[in-house]
Amino acid sequence: MTTTLKTFQGDMRDALVARFKNLKTQYDAVARLQGSAEKLTKLRLAKGAVMLQAPTGVGKTLIAVDTVQSFSADEKVIWFWFVPFVGLVGQAQRTFQAEAPAVKLLSLESDRFTESLRPGGVYALSWQAVATSQARRILRETRDDGLSVDDLILQARELGYRIGCVVDEAHHGLQKAHEASTFFSAILKPDYALLMTATPRDEDAVKFSQKTGYKLGNPDDWATITRDQGVAAGLLKEGVKTVRFIARSGNESKMLDFERIALSQAASMHRRVKQELDALEVGITPLLLVQVPNGGESVDDVEKVLVNELGFAAAAVHKHTSDEPDENLAAVANDPTAEVLIFKMAIAMGFDAPRAFTLAALRGVRDREFGTQVVGRIMRVHRLLQGREYVPDLLQHGYVFLANQEDQEGLRSAADLINALRAQEPQLGQQAILTLEVGAHSSEMTLVSTQGEEQTVLRTVTNTSDAQAPGITPAQVETPTLSDVSAEVLETARNLVAQLQGRGQLDLLNTTPAAPAAPGPASLPAATAPTLADAIAASGITKKRYPRKQEAPQTLKTELLPSMPDNFEAQVAGLVDFTRVLGDRDRTGTQLTQRTEELFTEDESPADESILAQLSPSVIAARAKQVALPFDDLDEREFLRRLEERFRAALVRQGIALPEDDEVIRRQLDLVLVRNPKLVREAHKRVRAALVKVRDVSLPDAIIEPAGLPRSARNVYGVFPPGLNKDEREFANLLDTDPEVLWWHRNPSDKPGSIALWAWSGGMTGFYPDFVVAVEGRSHSDGQALVEVKGEFLQEWEKAKAGANGQYHGRSFMVGKRGDDGNFYFLRLENHQLELDGLYESQRLKTNI
Repeated sequence: MTTTLKTFQGDMRDALVARFKNLKTQYDAVARLQGSAEKLTKLRLAKGAVMLQAPTGVGKTLIAVDTVQSFSADEKVIWFWFVPFVGLVGQAQRTFQAEAPAVKLLSLESDRFTESLRPGGVYALSWQAVATSQARRILRETRDDGLSVDDLILQARELGYRIGCVVDEAHHGLQKAHEASTFFSAILKPDYALLMTATPRDEDAVKFSQKTGYKLGNPDDWATITRDQGVAAGLLKEGVKTVRFIARSGNESKMLDFERIALSQAASMHRRVKQELDALEVGITPLLLVQVPNGGESVDDVEKVLVNELGFAAAAVHKHTSDEPDENLAAVANDPTAEVLIFKMAIAMGFDAPRAFTLAALRGVRDREFGTQVVGRIMRVHRLLQGREYVPDLLQHGYVFLANQEDQEGLRSAADLINALRAQEPQLGQQAILTLEVGAHSSEMTLVSTQGEEQTVLRTVTNTSDAQAPGITPAQVETPTLSDVSAEVLETARNLVAQLQGRGQLDLLNTTPAAPAAPGPASLPAATAPTLADAIAASGITKKRYPRKQEAPQTLKTELLPSMPDNFEAQVAGLVDFTRVLGDRDRTGTQLTQRTEELFTEDESPADESILAQLSPSVIAARAKQVALPFDDLDEREFLRRLEERFRAALVRQGIALPEDDEVIRRQLDLVLVRNPKLVREAHKRVRAALVKVRDVSLPDAIIEPAGLPRSARNVYGVFPPGLNKDEREFANLLDTDPEVLWWHRNPSDKPGSIALWAWSGGMTGFYPDFVVAVEGRSHSDGQALVEVKGEFLQEWEKAKAGANGQYHGRSFMVGKRGDDGNFYFLRLENHQLELDGLYESQRLKTNI
């Protein structure tokens, strides 16, 4: 029994048929002209393709089937109906058998003979059948079992057939596969092409035109059906609600298995839906969809949770592990004994699931196209619910439970895209009728535009070969040649090199000449890529020895981190104090906010509900290992053994009975560690900090640097060293002109003679302050202070260094600029915030506070 089209579906069918009939009239008229082949090609590329954009579930396929059947009554045409996956070919054929039984279904396996062709006949196939290397070896070659597809199309045209084409999910196969677009434009060359998509994108239309030459026009020209039309007709649910989960703190969120929570809550909603359907006595078993990442292991893991923890019968849980939809998937979607379908991200499109109300998305939905397909799976209204006077509100919505609350951009983008669609039928455009009159001495051709009942003479010519329909010839766009672009790039590069040479900004630190560029028009000539040796020779720069001044010290003090002692694990475990946190060992649950939001409307406030979620033992165990062992200087097995002993002893001291099961002890320990992530970190820091030692480090007798460095009055080597940034150079000038400064030294990073601080970070991170400054009157650390200069844009990023204290030097001072006054200020770390601590003056360096 065929389906009666809804009003909006019938209107769209009629508009599409009228569009193709209009085009047929133009084809027939142009075919009578001289040089018609070229003109027909131009007309086909300009007018032959139309895009139908509509949300999943409004009946695009049904409209297209009826369009094919209706238009074929007026045109001798063979149709090629493309589906995105091989497994959906049978589904398309069954749709024709049910909705258009008079249409002759043809098979590429057995009907590749001209004798098999029938007007209005349809080949249902996938792009893989004709646009792959295997297809070129089989269906694209003429053999004993039939003509090649290429020859079949050519001979069909010779027999007077025109070629029609319907592309389902056009954004998928045709847009993404190069061979598919090549087959479409070079072999198939359809006279009538209907492209359908639920995920329209302007850029797809541009790419389609670039690849095939067919014009689709602007989105305003596309045939469009809206979600509101589908809702009003009872084909789509009123809305889709997203459900996400918000933890009270970031630490608790790390202890939760949000995939398990989303799956559990989705199962609960599924059962509520099932109760409502049972009350209506409509005979519908709802289907819970579970979308998992691509990969077999995740599918099996989810199945175990559904059966072992959530109580679904094993026979009711079905899996689809293929990367494409197939006949089995379609069967499961319509099998009333199947309550759950687990499927991969790769097949979010291409299968109908009218029983589906609830979907658990166990991975993020970032992509708009994927979001549109996901929403489409649960938007449909089941046939048995269509037209009912009363349907409970719960059943008028679909529900998407998100395991990752942050990754829902794809759903939001999909909703915006669907909401943006505006109902529109395809435009007929102008119908061009061409007539030819032959007189005694000359011939004359007239091109007439017919729009409604009005006729306008557009062009009259006496040379029939000169006539062509206006607007058919595509505009020629001049594109710069590669040689033009290369020459421009080359000239720009040459100018840049000249500017750098003029400003003396060649990289003198690069002692290795750059490898020669690959030959080509855009390569710089060797003469424009000077090496360091060339630059030095051209500028007269030479190296010079700068000796250390006599008044400068021969040695400075640095902190050294020695190797770890043999009992390092015991020392760290011994400093972990469990006494005050033992109460956390049984806190296995936590409160979450379950937020439900309507996807398609923004004026409805979110609905929040507090739920109790159980912490995941597996997540806690993995997290506990990260918390307890983020350090590579601890032996994992030995430290965990020591830590468990310490935990047991703490329980006994507090009079708490030890569980008999060792696994319970370990789970309790894991929970305490995860809820108190600083326990081990602080103990580890204290032990390592205590191991840091102070030793002497020698200042080099001299430094070897380029000749001609600016002279300095107080630097230990008598010059301003190279490599200072703008702020560092300004600060060095302050030091050099300050009578309170006895000498100053630029402290290099991570060199044999560098001053390092380790204790401040618990021995985890070495810190090399920029300057060592000897100040008259400083009684601490042999009169030497450490100063770190930070540019304003780096101050917040490295604020922890403002709180650094050295075992020998005491406080390390951080200075930097703030605002536009150009002054340096002391910066101090207070309550994890970087605060101004007064204008810089060397007097402050005499203190240690």
